[in-house]
Amino acid sequence: MIGLPGDEVSCCNALGQMSVNGIPLSEPYIKLPSGISKVSDLDFDVKVPDGYLWVMGDNRYNSRDSRYNTDKPGNGFVPLSNVVGRAVVISWPLGRWTMLDDYPDTFRGVEDASG
Repeated sequence: MIGLPGDEVSCCNALGQMSVNGIPLSEPYIKLPSGISKVSDLDFDVKVPDGYLWVMGDNRYNSRDSRYNTDKPGNGFVPLSNVVGRAVVISWPLGRWTMLDDYPDTFRGVEDASG
């Protein structure tokens, strides 16, 4: 999840970074193709409507997330009512068993859209 209701989410700045409410994000969890530093192959600038989220995968060049669903009902935004929980662990395959981090430093400094 990248954007909450009211957030402005845009990509990409001159360094290839995503920004939320004008603050560039450092996203150590994303997987990019070799030699690529731009965190999205599509440029965009959206404002998340009330009651919705903007979601993006960590394997950005292989994720069909909000960016690729702007022509569908909801325009790529996910209704908050569709969220049923938070992922906390990778359990399969067993060799990848690990707890998931919520990367609080990624959004440090990003103020709520309400100010």
